[in-house]
Amino acid sequence: MAVRSKGLFHVALISAQIRKGSTVLLPWHIVGGFSEKCTMLKLFQSIKNGSIDLGTWVFPEKLRDLPITVSVGKSKTDAFDNVMANMNVVQTVSLFGHYVRFNLVEDKDQKRSTACEMPSESGTEDSGAESGKAKRNAFEVLISGARKLSLPEPYAADGDIVNNKRVLYNRVLQMLQKAGLGFTPTNFDQGKTLIQTITNCIWTIDPNIDTLRERSFYVPFLFEVRILKIK
Repeated sequence: MAVRSKGLFHVALISAQIRKGSTVLLPWHIVGGFSEKCTMLKLFQSIKNGSIDLGTWVFPEKLRDLPITVSVGKSKTDAFDNVMANMNVVQTVSLFGHYVRFNLVEDKDQKRSTACEMPSESGTEDSGAESGKAKRNAFEVLISGARKLSLPEPYAADGDIVNNKRVLYNRVLQMLQKAGLGFTPTNFDQGKTLIQTITNCIWTIDPNIDTLRERSFYVPFLFEVRILKIK
């Protein structure tokens, strides 16, 4: 589906839907052309005001002043996570998925909603300054958690399970920890596989370092200094 925008810088594509309760106002539609700093609210307002071309679709005039909630998922049938309307689009979809659902909220439902409400068209937020500060802090915590680095747990120093290969695995972990390295939650499983692969590689090469050197094979620094050698 072709996407055209007016005065906006294209950085990504998402699939957007607008609903009011169980009624679908805008079916799933590919949307692009928003700026890197665009928030969910600004994206919704661009769709509502026609800044993003959606063909012949027009936002219902009588619903223009209703507040919204926003939820994001990895597919149309996936469970959707509620997010705040002032969250950055690019960062949010990279964490939760590229399917964005805007839901218009009636006044009676608005009181029961715990999601972020849409500020007024003049830019004045319905919530107070303290609420805005809390939302920003929550977003910072979310992003900080997604970027936090961690390492797998080492093998326990239990006499029943200790062997030299597991000691080597623990030393690889220690080396990474001292270097300040780790893995984010999104690539943690790949990180565990990488550490196991490094361990297997060292385990295979270490006993043969002298032979490799004698035959003029290049020995990487990691093996040359034998900092992980078990003897």
